[in-house]
Amino acid sequence: MLKDTQIKQLIRSLRQKAGLTQAQMAEKLGISRIAYREIECGATKITIELIERISEALNCPKDKIVMGYDLDAVQMESLRDSRAEFEKEILSLQQKVSELAKKNEELGRQVEDLTEKYELSRELAAELRKRKNDGKA
Repeated sequence: MLKDTQIKQLIRSLRQKAGLTQAQMAEKLGISRIAYREIECGATKITIELIERISEALNCPKDKIVMGYDLDAVQMESLRDSRAEFEKEILSLQQKVSELAKKNEELGRQVEDLTEKYELSRELAAELRKRKNDGKA
């Protein structure tokens, strides 16, 4: 993605390639020439809405203004394929996380059971020691 200053320079360049003056561009956008000049000069913050309006006025894709180049159909298809692969991978990872969460719950129950058994064995050992000591006395 281009920086604001690069976007503003690209907007100026695209306007000039379209053969439009600042006044003509301002008219297409429904703003004053001064307001448009401030866009190109950097006094106005570039917003998504502004990029959309400029892209319509210049009849060029928004991605060309934001990234500095057009995404052609092949690139778009490649991006769609990559997205589909990522979505499959995300689904697979979500299933693995769910399986691990179930295993974690089971291990938690096992730890609780073992803790109870350990405490019981300690109590029994203490009782046996007490009985043994009572028998010696």
